[in-house]
Amino acid sequence: MVFKKVSHIVTRPSSREGGSSVSIPVAEELATTPGIPKKEVDLSFYSRTQPLESQTIEKTADRAWTWSVFSD
Repeated sequence: MVFKKVSHIVTRPSSREGGSSVSIPVAEELATTPGIPKKEVDLSFYSRTQPLESQTIEKTADRAWTWSVFSD
């Protein structure tokens, strides 16, 4: 069995009250940087196919109706 280097240890509290916490060692190859991973290829694809302004174009009648209700 090949032992791997431990990057850090995650301590998880017990699911039962009064139980002991569990320490989980995380291997270096599984450790990542915190945050949401961003793939530039996916970002550029979805920004072309589903731009943020698409709702403004698709739901124009709803927006016109909303402003007519709130402006009275």
